[in-house]
Amino acid sequence: MGVHGGPDIVTDGLVFAVDAANEQSWTGPNSNNAYNTVGTTVGSIINDTSGSYGDNNSFIFDGVDDSIDFTLPSQTLYHLSIWFSRTAGITTSQVGSNRTLLGWGESGTLTGIFFGAFTSAATDETILLYQNSQGTNRLTYIRDTANSNFHNLSINWNGSSYDMYLDGTSRTTYIGNVGHLQQLTINHLYLGRSNNSVYEHTGNISNCQIYNRSLSASEVLHNYNALKGRFGLWNLDQ
Repeated sequence: MGVHGGPDIVTDGLVFAVDAANEQSWTGPNSNNAYNTVGTTVGSIINDTSGSYGDNNSFIFDGVDDSIDFTLPSQTLYHLSIWFSRTAGITTSQVGSNRTLLGWGESGTLTGIFFGAFTSAATDETILLYQNSQGTNRLTYIRDTANSNFHNLSINWNGSSYDMYLDGTSRTTYIGNVGHLQQLTINHLYLGRSNNSVYEHTGNISNCQIYNRSLSASEVLHNYNALKGRFGLWNLDQ
C-alpha cells in the first residue's frame, strides 16, 4: 500500500490524504491524533476514540459525538474523494434527521456533504453538497443516499459547478432554488460531523483525499478501482 492511502491512486495534485489503513494517518488505536500524510503533517483530535478502528480499516462514527477535525491551509476545493458506509436503518427523509458525512469551513456557516432532504430544495432522499452563506442555501445533489455497503463519493469542479460521482460513475446532479454551489474554499475539515457540530455521521469512513486540481472522469474511476478491493467490490462491473 502506498503512503497516501492505497495502491496506485492518483497523486498528481494530492494535497490531503487521511486513511485508517495507513499507519502514517494515526499513531495507534488509543491515540487522540490523526494526520494528513501529504506534505506537512497536520494534527487533529478524534473525539470519543473508543473503538475507532474496525472492519476494512475504517474510523467508526457513532452519530453522537465522534469526529476527526483538521485545520488545513486555506485552498480552493477542486476535487474531494471519500470512502464511507452508513449504518442501516438511519432515516434521512427529514431535516432533523440529516446526517453529515463531512463538513468544512468556520463554525457559523453550515457547509458540507449531507444525507437526506434539506428543505423543499431537495424533495427526495439525497446525497447533497450544501452551503449556507448569509442566509442563502445553495445545494448540488444526487438522488441516492447509498445503502449500508461501502461506497466512494467524489465531487469534482468542472469549471462552473461540481460534478458528483458515486462508485466511480458520474451521476445526474440537481440544484436547489438558488442554483449550484459556487466553488468552495477549504480551511477546516470535519470528518463525521458538520462544522456546527450537528447532524453527526453514523457509520464508517475509511479514507478521504483532496486535490488542488480537478480530476478527469478516467482518473476518478482509476481511484475507485484502486481501492475497491479493500471493500470486497472486485466483482462489480463499472
